[in-house]
Amino acid sequence: MKYDEVLKSIYARNGKSSYYTLNRVEEAAEILGNPQRNFPVVHITGSNGKGSVARTVFEVLHRSGFRVGLYTSPHLHRYTERIRIGRKEIPRKEVIRRFERIEKLFSERKLPWLTFFEITTLIGFEWFADEKVDIAVVEVGLGGRLDATNICTPLVSVITSISHEHTNILGTKIEDIAREKSGIIKEGVPVVTGKMSHVAEGVISRRAGKLKSQVRRLGKEFFAIRREGEGEKFDYIGEVLKLNGIIPALKGEHQIYNCACACAAIEELIKKGYKIDKKTILRSVESVTWPGRLEIVGDEPEVVFDCAHNYPAMKNLVGQLNGEKFHIVFGALVDKPIKRMFDLLRPLGASFYISAPKVHRAPSLKELARRCGQPVYPTVTEAFESALREAKKTGKRVLVTGSIFVVAEAREKFLKIKNVDPPVAM
Repeated sequence: MKYDEVLKSIYARNGKSSYYTLNRVEEAAEILGNPQRNFPVVHITGSNGKGSVARTVFEVLHRSGFRVGLYTSPHLHRYTERIRIGRKEIPRKEVIRRFERIEKLFSERKLPWLTFFEITTLIGFEWFADEKVDIAVVEVGLGGRLDATNICTPLVSVITSISHEHTNILGTKIEDIAREKSGIIKEGVPVVTGKMSHVAEGVISRRAGKLKSQVRRLGKEFFAIRREGEGEKFDYIGEVLKLNGIIPALKGEHQIYNCACACAAIEELIKKGYKIDKKTILRSVESVTWPGRLEIVGDEPEVVFDCAHNYPAMKNLVGQLNGEKFHIVFGALVDKPIKRMFDLLRPLGASFYISAPKVHRAPSLKELARRCGQPVYPTVTEAFESALREAKKTGKRVLVTGSIFVVAEAREKFLKIKNVDPPVAM
């Protein structure tokens, strides 16, 4: 098969399963020899911040000299962005070879199709095992308990935050969502938790207690102490690790908490014998990049890309923008509180350019117009081009936000305008 044919077959599995279960992926992993058992893992979930924490932990381990796998989702521009070792994405030929092998094994046994995320997870885990990574940083796709990544047993689990998201799958109450995400906690494995409500914290602590897993909570067992009058600079105080004057490269107050969670996870690895020094941690957290997270690019006009994909993320973003007026490109997926998210943006809008991304979970343009009370553009690209033209007239900046898929489409257009192949900053 050619690479494009493989991708077409993988994407055809999007939304094919009507229920979530670990049974399919566990059976598939067994057939493949359980590759996930051949390397240590840092396992990370959360409603917001899990990607930033994963990227930060990866950067620290990579700069410390380890051969590190990184598994994240979704991707911005290329499927292969999801699966990396060091600075290298999985080669296309490896995606083809591993997909064909898994398909052949399943076809011979007449087993049901794997979902998009299940087969992608297995491709990543098998590549990590065959390439003999020292450790892998693995981001949960959705929830935790029934996520395909949950076949691993990590050295440390991280739950960054809990808020209302994917309520049609995870449940409508914070307790339900916390219960699903706490499903990544394994017996005797320490768990790091970020900023969250007492209700969510209680659910996680009770599960950890049943499994005899130590819980390390932000603000209780480890601390991020902001320096007054010094912006986002803070001191990290943990059990065995103290770091002074951290300035996170990823911007926004919420990134202080994400950075602290990453430091706490690294601290757990240090306690297990991983050789990681303070200077490397500081260099890493102060230089890490993660495209589409308060990413500022270009000039005349300047463009801000931010994947504020749900209400808490949008609230964080708006709080960072200090009332500045933008030409705003916005779109979100159908299962998000689109109107509430857009209402947060209204005071910042010099003008609005609303559209839906080209994914199966996008709302119809008619539905998007109804929820936002604004005219819509046929495509994200057209919306972005219109915002750029207006920004050149007014001198104001363009803000592209909402779904990661909206950011991806606009960012890809921006890079084409600049005649740059879509890279992912590492």
